[in-house]
Amino acid sequence: MAYAVVSMADSVLRQHHPATFSAICRDAMPDCPWNAAPRCTFHVRVAITEDPPTYRYDTVRIAGDPFASGVLRLVDPPLVGDLYWICDEADPDEEERPSHTGMHRVVERAWTHPMRGSADWPWEKPHPRNGPLLDLIVVKDEGPFRNEA
Repeated sequence: MAYAVVSMADSVLRQHHPATFSAICRDAMPDCPWNAAPRCTFHVRVAITEDPPTYRYDTVRIAGDPFASGVLRLVDPPLVGDLYWICDEADPDEEERPSHTGMHRVVERAWTHPMRGSADWPWEKPHPRNGPLLDLIVVKDEGPFRNEA
């Protein structure tokens, strides 16, 4: 299983050390430009009722994201079943939506790829300007050390 920390460090590195960030991306994907990496958004599944099961999906706010978009470019996005430690930047004025910081398990993924002729992939360009969107549905999890005595 893959483990990662989604936190302000990624945003800080991207904003303040673009050369370092670009070098890391080039090493991870040497044949692919960084903007082709998937743009991931994490959504936490919160149970509302048990019978019948209904859910609310809270979009995780990435700490340090100046646009509060919740989008994080990941060269190697998580697979279903992977555990992720997510740092959610909660808004103290929102009482209905608590912070979802903690360990989460990916339960579903949904990809949306750019269409040729769209704003993300103009006809005259050989490749899209941006990578695909990836919506990741996650649920709270205890992590790899369950039921430890």
